[in-house]
Amino acid sequence: MPPLSPLTQHTLEIRWAVNGSLLGAPAVLPPVDSFDPDLEQAVKTAVSSAESLETQNHVLSFLLEQVDRLKQVRAETATDHTRMALNRQLARRGYAEPVAPAPRALVIDSALPDGLRDAGSLAILSHIRALQTLGYQVTFVAADGIGTRAPFPVPDVMLCNVPFYNSVEEVLTRHANSYDVVYLHRQHVASRYMTLVRQTQHRARVVYAVADLHHVRVARQAVIEGRPELLATARRLKASEYEMARKADVVLTHSLAELDLLRRDVPSTTVVQVPWAVPVKKRVPAFQKRTGLAFIGNFAHAPNVDAAHWLVDEIMPLVWKQAPEIICHLVGSGMPGEIRRLASDRVHIRGHIPDLSSVMDQVRLTVAPLRFGAGIKGKVLDSLAAGVPCVMTPVATEGLILPEALTKLLGTGNANLAKLILHAHTERDLFNQNSKAGQSYISDQHSQQRVAQSLQMSLRAASGTQQAG
Repeated sequence: MPPLSPLTQHTLEIRWAVNGSLLGAPAVLPPVDSFDPDLEQAVKTAVSSAESLETQNHVLSFLLEQVDRLKQVRAETATDHTRMALNRQLARRGYAEPVAPAPRALVIDSALPDGLRDAGSLAILSHIRALQTLGYQVTFVAADGIGTRAPFPVPDVMLCNVPFYNSVEEVLTRHANSYDVVYLHRQHVASRYMTLVRQTQHRARVVYAVADLHHVRVARQAVIEGRPELLATARRLKASEYEMARKADVVLTHSLAELDLLRRDVPSTTVVQVPWAVPVKKRVPAFQKRTGLAFIGNFAHAPNVDAAHWLVDEIMPLVWKQAPEIICHLVGSGMPGEIRRLASDRVHIRGHIPDLSSVMDQVRLTVAPLRFGAGIKGKVLDSLAAGVPCVMTPVATEGLILPEALTKLLGTGNANLAKLILHAHTERDLFNQNSKAGQSYISDQHSQQRVAQSLQMSLRAASGTQQAG
């Protein structure tokens, strides 16, 4: 006798074989209405028994239909789409909305942010926290990492990934007209999805966060490295970045220099400077307990590779002539072989260090000898927040309005930078003054409260742009 199907209701009766009379009350087995092991096994059995092509086609079509239905249920549950639609219908008929849903924001970046990896990740995580502070329910999707199963670094953020979503396009279409804000991070993400966002999210304010203007960095790299072919790349990037700026309701930049550049070159856009939060270190070990200096950066980033070579090959030899005991630490992820080969008894290769506290508590200063780049430099902010003076080039400080105490370590050229390094490494009073000034600057300019205020201002500006459009 084949097993009973769990998908239908069954009534079990026990009767006398002689006269057919019922013994006791019948037992009713209700149908299974949830995916328990019995139902899963029944589905497996049904699929395995599909032998003919016709049956296989039928089973596959049915299962795919159910998958699509489940995905849509998930989407409607996640965004409460049904309630939102009902409330809008009631509002059109003159009734007040019975429940005011929290505003929703969709944040799109290329990858899952990692606060230990790069400044761009720190920035977007800070902005997500700010959106939550402003009352938004935040959804995040990683365009090139939608298969990632890792938990999202910020609590209470809905992460769209497999198996319910296979692409950003699916998120946007299944959640059509569900978001109040769509936040596109970086140029290549904005250029991929701007059009579809406009087609599917008619009431959303579209925010384009540039991270930094890539065309500025690439153009500077072309000049420094003598590579004219990069100028053509810079022109293409500039055209795309400015096109995205014109299509967005508001453009976010971290750098005051880029704020001015965008307002000058794309005057029709609304541009707002929004920093990211940087926590200030509470305990700062004393000057006399420290020694050496550090260069910190993500070495997958071309400006950092160039800066490390410049520091070790040209600047530090001038330092070592007067202070051969000073150790230079190279710290950061993505370190290529050409940087590792700089190792010596005076150059210590540290590689990726998840918690930089050990480095910041050890050295007397950091160095940011950048010859090209764009945007705000995260490791400069990290150094100031840790109370560690930073010797910097103008490129490293671009976009920041630093107090006079911090500009004392700003310089250009091999000899000048070497002199500043020696100065910072030997003078305790300079360390103490610069340490306090740096932490005060970060507390004032890069608090989470300031981020939320700036982001709120940008969203209000976006509303005005949207209404004007």
